[in-house]
Amino acid sequence: MPTRSSLRTFLVAMLGTAAGAQSQWERTHFGVSAPPARSEHAMAEDFARRQIVLFGGRMGTGQLLDDTWLWSGTSWQRALPANRPSARRDAMLAWHSGRSRVVLFGGFDAQGVALDDLWEWNGVDWVRAPAVMPRPAARAAAGLASGTSDGALWLFGGIDALGAVHGDTWRWDGANWQAVPLGIAPDARFGHRLVGDLARARLVLHGGSSGGSATWSFDGLAWTRVVAVAAPGARQRHAMSWDGARGRVVLHGGTDGVAYALNDTWEFDGAHWTLRSSSASPSTGVDAAMAYDTQRERSVLFGGYDGFSASDATWSFGAIQPALAIVFGSGCSGSAGVPRLAIRDWDRPWLGETFFQQVDQVPTAAPMALHVGFSRASFGGRSLPLALDFIGMNGCELLVSIDAIGIVQAVAGVASLPLSVPRSSALVGARFFSQALVIDPSANAAGVTATNALEFVIGTR
Repeated sequence: MPTRSSLRTFLVAMLGTAAGAQSQWERTHFGVSAPPARSEHAMAEDFARRQIVLFGGRMGTGQLLDDTWLWSGTSWQRALPANRPSARRDAMLAWHSGRSRVVLFGGFDAQGVALDDLWEWNGVDWVRAPAVMPRPAARAAAGLASGTSDGALWLFGGIDALGAVHGDTWRWDGANWQAVPLGIAPDARFGHRLVGDLARARLVLHGGSSGGSATWSFDGLAWTRVVAVAAPGARQRHAMSWDGARGRVVLHGGTDGVAYALNDTWEFDGAHWTLRSSSASPSTGVDAAMAYDTQRERSVLFGGYDGFSASDATWSFGAIQPALAIVFGSGCSGSAGVPRLAIRDWDRPWLGETFFQQVDQVPTAAPMALHVGFSRASFGGRSLPLALDFIGMNGCELLVSIDAIGIVQAVAGVASLPLSVPRSSALVGARFFSQALVIDPSANAAGVTATNALEFVIGTR
């Protein structure tokens, strides 16, 4: 039987098994089956249907569009809904987590009139919401996002047809708008970007016409100005999205009022901005749109305008080697149900970081052994999975090899065990596996049950 070791020693033993990697841009889609070139369009992730929704915008000729396109993770497809919003630019489009819908609000029409209509995309058709009162004044180029713990959709700022700039905060619960007066808030602005930081249950705002370079966060109760040593600086009309795989906000491009278009890329982890480099990147441009692709776990950017022409390019940004946690196998029934092994929300095995594995559906104070291994194919000369009925664990299976063990005890039926990944680029791409054996005297003759298993791939952000 292999020598047991600490979990950290186990990971150190993996050094030299894989090569390093980093996050970067790649040109994702080529060909004619794509939306026409445009800027000032809107994009949002549809988490329920694992698609990106694109609507409207302005062609290089100045013509406004009213088309709907869907990104599946590999290709674009034009949707042909029975109903749709009118042609417009600078509309706001965002995922509403409370309603599991993509919501569109406002924008400018072809005559420059600001709009105040609200539509929901249900995956097949656009449905116009009733024009309830109160509601935000007609506007365009505002920020719209959800991500706070209450599941609400939030709107901030924007500009109307007469050039009046707003600095108000509104909450949409799926049926009614509510103006939320706040003592401390960002300055009135338009051309900013607002996205949900789902790992921290906050919204992140950066940039806009006010000229400020500050980043703001909002938790549903108050705005807080983020103090960061390095930041993207003052800009507007940039692209920004949430990266769910890496727990970061990604920002690209825009204009700072001096250079018409920028092509830098930044990431925000909830406290700090980091400038990222890439061997390739989208052309400089303003008014591109970006959203998160849940299929490929990358941020997708489309379109933009460089001062001469609009773009029809599709780019994506993310880790070359993402950290992965894949569930396989199944546990066996115990006195509190079938014990379940999972990772904590938004945790993954990233290089140089600590992540948590959790076991639940176990007796209140059950002790357990969480083991990790190099293999899910064999252990001790036997093939895996290995049925454990022969030792009294009826219906249970050993799913991974036992090469290192961590002992933990449940509190209120939940156990949590941290695992730190050493900061060595040689570990990037390495795979390992884990499973837990739970002491449960009344479960079976052996008094032990087993969880499902997890397969991990170490990644770098």
